[in-house]
Amino acid sequence: MSTRPLLQPRPSRRISARIGGILAAGAGLLLAALFLLLRPIQPGVSPTDEGQYYFSPSQDNLFVTPQNWLPSYPGAKVKAGETVTIQGVAYIPHFDLEIEGTLIVLLDATLYVSQQSLRVLKGGRLINHGEIVAQTVDNAGQISNSLTANMDVHTFLARAGAEVENLRGGSFKAHRLILEGGAFQNYGTCEVKDTFDNRGAFQEVSGSEFILRESVQTIP
Repeated sequence: MSTRPLLQPRPSRRISARIGGILAAGAGLLLAALFLLLRPIQPGVSPTDEGQYYFSPSQDNLFVTPQNWLPSYPGAKVKAGETVTIQGVAYIPHFDLEIEGTLIVLLDATLYVSQQSLRVLKGGRLINHGEIVAQTVDNAGQISNSLTANMDVHTFLARAGAEVENLRGGSFKAHRLILEGGAFQNYGTCEVKDTFDNRGAFQEVSGSEFILRESVQTIP
């Protein structure tokens, strides 16, 4: 008595296409996950956190290039509740950057605001661990220039109620004018090449250095 081998049912083309679609979708999700994992992220900054924006010059050094941002370009204003973090070198060529939330410049990073103003609005915070080079900084909020950080501006304006903290090791330089209408605590080096107009509270802490038109004043 002869026996025939059992015939295995073949999956239909519709089922095969569905399986292929599921596998393709899974591969796409895997690639997206790998992209997020492999792109350099500063510790403490998550691209999935709401209101967190992270600049890394992957395409070029322009602040306005969407490809340099994760998860997306935040625009020309750091809104209240948002945190924008800068790594590498970022150029802002032709517009004012307004800060109502928090802007952080990381260690070894540089932010150039070459022709316009960096405006820290009331309630805004600018935290500099690297270098900021700007035509004008207009402060109505809080600025912290931390250890080894460098703030190099042409004109610095501080409104009533504004706060600046130039920490020990930090350098704060104005080539034309500092108009101080708020509270400025200098623990590091503050240098003014031309005019220093203090209408607020400028406090020099022991060990700090104040340089006005090449005249050095060291606080014992």
